[in-house]
Amino acid sequence: MLGRAVCCDPVWLLQFERERSRALSKDLLAARERWQATEAERAAAEDSRRVEEAAAKARAEAARIKEEQRRYQEAAAREAERIRLEREVQRKEYEAQQVGNATGSDAWLDAEIAARAEQERLIIEEQRAAARAAEEQRRREEEERRRQLEEERRQREEQERLEREAAIRAKIEERRRLEREKKKFAVRLEGSLAVERPPRGTLLPGPLQKEAAVRLAASCSTLLGGAAQPPPADFASLADATDALPQVAGQACRQAAEAYASAMRLQSMTGEGVLQWIDDTELNSWAQAAAVRAAVAALAGGDAALATFQQGGAAATQPAAFQCRTELGVLPADHPQRTDAVLRRVIASVESGDSEAAARQLEDLLEAQLELFQKAPAPTLMGTALLLSHLLTRALAERPFAASDAPAWFEAVARLVRSKLQAAAAAAPKDSLQAPAALLSAVLGSGNPVAEELVRLADANLSAATRQARQERERRAAAELAAKLVEEEWPDAKEIKAARRAEEEAKTPIPERCWALRNVAGTLSMGGPGERARARQLLEQAVQLKQQFAGAPDHPGVLPELLPLAALLGSVPEWERDAAGVSALTLRALNAVAADYQQQGDAVSAAILLEAALRRFEEAAGVRHPAVKATMRAADAALDTLSAEQRAAVAEARPQAESTISRVVAALTDELGAYQQGSPVSKVERWASEGAGGVIGPLR
Repeated sequence: MLGRAVCCDPVWLLQFERERSRALSKDLLAARERWQATEAERAAAEDSRRVEEAAAKARAEAARIKEEQRRYQEAAAREAERIRLEREVQRKEYEAQQVGNATGSDAWLDAEIAARAEQERLIIEEQRAAARAAEEQRRREEEERRRQLEEERRQREEQERLEREAAIRAKIEERRRLEREKKKFAVRLEGSLAVERPPRGTLLPGPLQKEAAVRLAASCSTLLGGAAQPPPADFASLADATDALPQVAGQACRQAAEAYASAMRLQSMTGEGVLQWIDDTELNSWAQAAAVRAAVAALAGGDAALATFQQGGAAATQPAAFQCRTELGVLPADHPQRTDAVLRRVIASVESGDSEAAARQLEDLLEAQLELFQKAPAPTLMGTALLLSHLLTRALAERPFAASDAPAWFEAVARLVRSKLQAAAAAAPKDSLQAPAALLSAVLGSGNPVAEELVRLADANLSAATRQARQERERRAAAELAAKLVEEEWPDAKEIKAARRAEEEAKTPIPERCWALRNVAGTLSMGGPGERARARQLLEQAVQLKQQFAGAPDHPGVLPELLPLAALLGSVPEWERDAAGVSALTLRALNAVAADYQQQGDAVSAAILLEAALRRFEEAAGVRHPAVKATMRAADAALDTLSAEQRAAVAEARPQAESTISRVVAALTDELGAYQQGSPVSKVERWASEGAGGVIGPLR
């Protein structure tokens, strides 16, 4: 009844499942491994002995059968020779006898031969029966041996399972007992993270003097420590703000946690507070864990706020609130399982040269630390890093040596820290360690050895594509800085600056220049009237460049520049007439794509594209515009050549006009040379050789 009650206890079941992966304590695990090794050696020796005995029996039996067969063959040969000689004698006697006696002699010889043949058959059958009986006996013995081995294996596994379950139950009971003895403390960090557009004219620090496009503001507070609100951080783009989000959130939470730790130190002067139970090193470690957990909660809200900011056209968003409660359980001062006592034993093991024992002693603490980050990114890395930072801090606090005079044991601690971090990061997917490393660096400090190692591991975790993109950003930033320095070096030589700028532009491929103009214009279009006017100038410049490069104003390769220009002009009522002209030019370019489809025999794709073009640009260009009428005539002509089934396919694709146009434009958009394999080839060049079918593909 007691066993049934324990098994039905949901708390016990939950703890049982949680502890199943951490089966044994480290001392019991070591004993179990030694016992397993001994049992494995004994079982292997026993199996080898039995196999050798069976093989020896089989060899002896085979030799016996072979010897019997040899003797039988020799006896049969002798008997056959004797019979042959007797028959030879009888044949001679027969020839000497009268012809009348010949019949009786042959009958006697035939009877004798038949009797001898029957005797030989019986002997052979007896030998075969004996061989079958011996084989059956060997088979039964082999089956019995396998059954015994399987039974022994099953008993060993059952014994191991029972031992594991007993160890888990013992560990659960030990955990419960320790929890009852602990003194509990808790700290709650709560705050908010806002994404907004900085005031117009806000410039980023640095020589480039770029205008800020996104501002991140984070705040965090505790009940006793008060509020912490670092200065807001400005960024040139949404991508830069996304990359810096862990740093911004981590700094705010770190300041709040440090303020709480200071309040606890003041409270301890009155003889109260958590410092009556723990030392300052453990207080700092607890505050850092609380800051990291709160920063993780802030990241979730910050990602959503950035997405809302992007969808809302750079409008201010509602601050994302976050909160996180972190508990600390402290055992009595003389208890051997206290965190500080375990870490001191780890340091002592390292000093004595037993790094393996030190690693085993860390495992129990790691289990409790990892439970704090069940929902965090890279939870194993988070918990491991915080515990190892606590270990290093305690080692330095209790062994205050200068770094240059660090003894061998401290180097061993550093090796242990590096190996644990590398093991925690080994299974992480590519590009998954950048945010955890930035967050922990913000909370622990960039000079913390654990934070430095995490940054190195995060850099090694980068995929080839991400590393290439980062190098491309660094190259562009270096080019911008160089151009800025040249401009500052020759402030009065306008002709020289213009010539240098023209030379740089001439070295840059037209598709990349158009991409840069579109990118900057896209950022400016989210601003006020002045920024939108500048965005229009840049897009018009991009259209002119692409038209010159393509050799025709309505070349299909100009569509990636025409579409954003038409969208920008259509968003401002004062530019409505200009929007109509650009929409008509876009229709002409789409007509050229449809005509190429017709030439290649794909009338269905031509009809789908013409219907999508009318649905998208007919109203903007004006129903009476010649380009609209020409598109209508081309669409009717294309539909007339289709079958009923093909017309149904065109009608089915008509509601997806936006996606059809986007697909065509995406296929005609050039990739940057850095991301192309081999020699860069522009879409304009590919269009001349492949046409719509090769560059875009069928639209059906």
